[in-house]
Amino acid sequence: MKPRVLLGLPLLAFSAVLCAQDYLPPESVIEQAIGEKAEVLAAQARADAARAQAQALRAGTHEFEASISPQQRRTQSEGRFDEWEVQLSRGIRLPGKARLDREIGARTEAAAVLRSQDAQHDAARELLGTWMEWLRAAAASDEAQTRAQSLLAESEALQQRVRLGDAAQLELDMMGAELAAARVQAVEAQARQMMARQSLQRTFPQVPVPVKVPDLPEPQPLARDPAHWHSRLVATNYELRTIREEVARQQATAERARADRLPDPSVGVRMMEERSGEERSVGLVFSMPLPGRYRSAVAAAERADARALEREADAMLREAEHRAELLLSHATNTLAQWQAQQQAYAASTQAAQRLRRGWELGELGLAERLLAERQEREAALRERTSRVEALEAALMVRIDSHDLWHGDEPGGH
Repeated sequence: MKPRVLLGLPLLAFSAVLCAQDYLPPESVIEQAIGEKAEVLAAQARADAARAQAQALRAGTHEFEASISPQQRRTQSEGRFDEWEVQLSRGIRLPGKARLDREIGARTEAAAVLRSQDAQHDAARELLGTWMEWLRAAAASDEAQTRAQSLLAESEALQQRVRLGDAAQLELDMMGAELAAARVQAVEAQARQMMARQSLQRTFPQVPVPVKVPDLPEPQPLARDPAHWHSRLVATNYELRTIREEVARQQATAERARADRLPDPSVGVRMMEERSGEERSVGLVFSMPLPGRYRSAVAAAERADARALEREADAMLREAEHRAELLLSHATNTLAQWQAQQQAYAASTQAAQRLRRGWELGELGLAERLLAERQEREAALRERTSRVEALEAALMVRIDSHDLWHGDEPGGH
């Protein structure tokens, strides 16, 4: 079955910067990566199986049944006679049962299709999370490499000043220790980036990972009010929609079991030939099981299962609403955290520049300057990391509300 999720036009306008989404893989690549995920293919196969089951339920379990009984009769006075008996019969669904079977099949198929779409949705969430994790690791590696390269250039300049007698050897030693620590951090950050890249390539081999880390836009608030997103997140929740289909299917199953307390009869034709054709007969055959306590017990069990699923659906609704609240809260909080980190980074940069100037004028020692620059780079890393977090949180709201990477479907675009 062709994936129905993915490649939908955004329902709501985001800012021009965010709509570009140049930091995400192309949508055609995303569609292929999600469509070829093993879990997605398995869910689609199960949906095909449910479709076949629905066809079987529509057709019904009753089929023609034929039987033939050849025999010989021997008498002492008249000798041997060839005889035979043929019967052709078929069960008949009583009125109302076929309608219930069709409904059960339709609900079963609908639930399986929703599970298939949910598998694609989960793959979309996984792809976003894996991609953003790589961006986080790449940001940390970039910052560590930048600091190590900056310290290397300053160390070389300081060596020249020491040779000229314009700086003390102690300052060069301090710079060397700071450079060594920065190199260790750069190596560790690069290793984490490689691990994140390998995880992305292993999970989604169809997605090419660029050599150069893409520039990240500034996160933007969600384009509509929280009530809009909350209602969409609940309305498009696959688990909630699936269990509602399961409730409807189980209710139909319980009604079918109640109707089956009166068993389906079988009607047929019976033909016999006796005494080598001297006697022939044709008759109608009617048979029907006699209902007992078993059928009543099955009907009671199905009704109990329907009530249990109804309660589970109520619990799932509350959970879906809670998840929506958490997701929206996370998007708001990460945006506020990025804004605070951005301000902290700007302040740290200004402080580092003043301290650098003070060190160049001889008013401050190298230790104070290195501390300020270390704090500046740490603030820069926190700003980039929080930027990724805010972007991911907003994108996750759009994915879970089927506003991104989803195609036409009920509740979609």
